[in-house]
Amino acid sequence: MQEMDELLTRLSLAGVEFSLLIREAMMNVDIRCFSSNSPNSFYQDRPLVFLENKNGGVKTISAPHMIVTMLHHLELNQGMEVMVVGAKGGYVSALASEIVGDEGRVTLLDYDLEVLNHAKRSHKVSGYLNFISHRKLRRDGRSPANLPSKLSRVLVTGAIDSLPNWIESRIEEGGFAIFPSGGRINQKLIKREKQGEQFFDTDLGSVVFGPLDIKDSEPIVPSSYELADVLEEISFVAKDLDLISLEESHKLDDLITELRLLPEDFSKFSNPGEHEIPVEMIDLLEESGSWMNRLWPLFLMLSEMEIQRPGASYDDEDEFFGQHEDMIP
Repeated sequence: MQEMDELLTRLSLAGVEFSLLIREAMMNVDIRCFSSNSPNSFYQDRPLVFLENKNGGVKTISAPHMIVTMLHHLELNQGMEVMVVGAKGGYVSALASEIVGDEGRVTLLDYDLEVLNHAKRSHKVSGYLNFISHRKLRRDGRSPANLPSKLSRVLVTGAIDSLPNWIESRIEEGGFAIFPSGGRINQKLIKREKQGEQFFDTDLGSVVFGPLDIKDSEPIVPSSYELADVLEEISFVAKDLDLISLEESHKLDDLITELRLLPEDFSKFSNPGEHEIPVEMIDLLEESGSWMNRLWPLFLMLSEMEIQRPGASYDDEDEFFGQHEDMIP
């Protein structure tokens, strides 16, 4: 585990905070048990792919700097009841189990059965199967069955709009949840703590996480409503950074409105595998081409930002540009 030791040393020298308990857990839990892919990218502080489904959906284990940051904010101790939402290959839940010990308990939830079964196999290989409960999340929003009634800590490892009520209701007094709240492009890492029957939020900073559900990572042609949502989210970032003019901003707002005004039938595809863009949406985009041509490369850059890698070694000269799992600006 020399590579892991060197990685953690680089992270510490870069100012990434984590305790000795987290370091020991990272040293004791072998990342190679959780993905069949080479861990070399992980040792350079990059996300590690652990599963790709038949429809092209991809799930990764977060970059090490993000993992230790999440564990740092969780403030885990022995004997705690912990729930991890989003499998991450089973790696994060194994780390949590290592920290809370035999007297604590960890429950892992995920939407996808294939992802969940991968985590179970990884836990069997790594020796944590008997210490972690596995539950399937419901896509209808209802609470899964047989969950602990009281939770000390909750960690959500994928982007969500809001924390479900069935999670909040299980957080004990003084307990809290850590979750990335926001849209597809960026989120805020939120700590929601229960104090005196009330919840208080702390903003832990900006992050970028992928979706919780692997189905949401499958490549598809967006509907007009989905394209409008993506353009709106990217435009917020572009406006904050003063990357587009006031005139372009107004035109973009009008385009987003027009996309959302297209009849609902134009936003649906007759077959699940169909990838043909409706003519009406093409016409609308072509009409905007004279001023949108300059913005498309900018929007592509903003939606595919390079992940920061404070734990990368100095001799790692490979460029990493493309789909990211998370980022701390």
